[in-house]
Amino acid sequence: MGMIQPRFLFIPAALLFFYSCNSSKTEIPQISTELSSVPLSLDVQAHRGGRGRYPENTLSAFAWSQELGVDTWEMDVALTSDGIPVLSHDPFLKGSLVRDENGDFLENDIRIADLTLDELKHFQVGEIQPGTRYKERFPDQHSSSESIPSLDEVFQLAEESGGTVRFNIEIKTYPSHPEWTADWETVTDTVISVIKEHEMEDRTTVQSFDWRTLTRIKELYPEMKISCLTVKNFKHGDAFYNLQIGQIGPSPWLAGFDADDYGSVAELVSAFGADVYSPYYKELSSSEIKVAQSLGLEIVTWTVNEKNKMKLLIDAGVNGIISDYPDILIEVSGNNASNR
Repeated sequence: MGMIQPRFLFIPAALLFFYSCNSSKTEIPQISTELSSVPLSLDVQAHRGGRGRYPENTLSAFAWSQELGVDTWEMDVALTSDGIPVLSHDPFLKGSLVRDENGDFLENDIRIADLTLDELKHFQVGEIQPGTRYKERFPDQHSSSESIPSLDEVFQLAEESGGTVRFNIEIKTYPSHPEWTADWETVTDTVISVIKEHEMEDRTTVQSFDWRTLTRIKELYPEMKISCLTVKNFKHGDAFYNLQIGQIGPSPWLAGFDADDYGSVAELVSAFGADVYSPYYKELSSSEIKVAQSLGLEIVTWTVNEKNKMKLLIDAGVNGIISDYPDILIEVSGNNASNR
């Protein structure tokens, strides 16, 4: 999901609080006992396949989470120079996660859009570079040696494995940096074409922080389910992205919509016409949950890794949670996940 992890706030044990990451001072809302009941089936989503346990966006991660019994594989998609959707959170191959043919971690970033699928397959993933901050975050992640999979390979794995696992596919394009990827229309159309080729429309949600892609899907592929990813205080470099609350004019990420024109982010997402509201969990309050529920939106929040926070969100009535540790989420949620 996002690139920067804002610091956590302390939770008094006697209170049920969620958080706002606004840079300005905001009142921290208390979870109300008047919230609607917990969904009958919590959508357990494995973030990038479950990167707390297995290498992110790899076939080994998705195979593990399939065996675990998650409901949904969450993943990120980029486009190669020959127009093949592949799984990568970043538009560049980075040395913290990627090795060359000799097994050496990369010294310089390489733009995925400059590589064909065949060229990309010469690089190896499955191991975090020792001594990096990423390694400190996920010290227990299983190591492997494998190539970056295409979206086609992910669907093939699901088909061969059987079951009814669903897919939450994030299209990664950047209004502030269009040079990082192929143009957003091409990326969107190509991803949808692969989904249709495998007849996975009914099992797939497409999500994005770049709502231009979602607008195109609404207009050209109305049968597809779409999810608005939202965040207030994450940055690319020195610039805030996505909502850009308090800034003059519409955010370039929101396809002409201005978050400041709405009383809540849930109302913004509803006006946009999405099926799913997918906020950063620290920015999800009790009042926001109630508004989203009243508007008929599904709420799938990201990226929740701690048991107490999972429990709070489940009790508050969210429809789904995206987690790096889907095994822990299954433990916390009990028997809610529909795929078990």
